[in-house]
Amino acid sequence: EEAQPIIQIEKLQVDIQNAEAANKPIPPGLYAHLGLMYAANGDKSLALDSLNKEKELFPESTQFIDGLINRSVNNK
Repeated sequence: EEAQPIIQIEKLQVDIQNAEAANKPIPPGLYAHLGLMYAANGDKSLALDSLNKEKELFPESTQFIDGLINRSVNNK
């Protein structure tokens, strides 16, 4: 069973905080996953912030992330 979006959001936020505290890079996809969970939770603003952060950290993902934004944020 998949964890509720709010539970996944909390876990992802902890992962980000732990990585930052340890001066470790944020893994690819983490902000994208966080953004999709925000979108699933109905929070478009935080979803966009997280998805844009993914593009900022991993510019090579821009086309993919733009597709996610169109499907998960702009369509809801």
